[in-house]
Amino acid sequence: MTWVLLEGAKETLIKRELSPEEKRLSRASMWNHEYLVQRLAEQWRPEHEHEPRPPAPVTSTPPEPSGQAEAPPTASSATTPLRMSHYLYFPLTKDGKAVAAELRRRGFEIESRKGADGVNWLVLVHHTLSSSEDEAALTVRDELERLAQQHSGEYDGSETALPE
Repeated sequence: MTWVLLEGAKETLIKRELSPEEKRLSRASMWNHEYLVQRLAEQWRPEHEHEPRPPAPVTSTPPEPSGQAEAPPTASSATTPLRMSHYLYFPLTKDGKAVAAELRRRGFEIESRKGADGVNWLVLVHHTLSSSEDEAALTVRDELERLAQQHSGEYDGSETALPE
């Protein structure tokens, strides 16, 4: 895996396992507010990013005013789908369109257009995972980072829409 450490305008390319100190640095990815709150509630820290996520804490719920307890979660609610979006930017429109076409062939939902900066081409990649597929989310991210890099582009983070 390749890492890029950013210090202001300085970029350092690292092609090795990160040191414990480097693992504690914050990651350059975008999380929406709800996902950030969820991860912090799980005691997430940057250095834990490559470790398996701990199971969600079990909490007791006080009885409803009627005296009846809330029903326990069902197996289907434990696998509520998560909607993920990934942002890829390309300096050349032709590269962005080529990546968009490739990802459509792979079954991803794609939005492809000029980026908000008016210069780069945005490929916005959408897909759905069950909430139990954390490892699959990392695999998709790695795949998208490689694909962007192969086409002179940049992977610029992801968002996860949490179920309601």
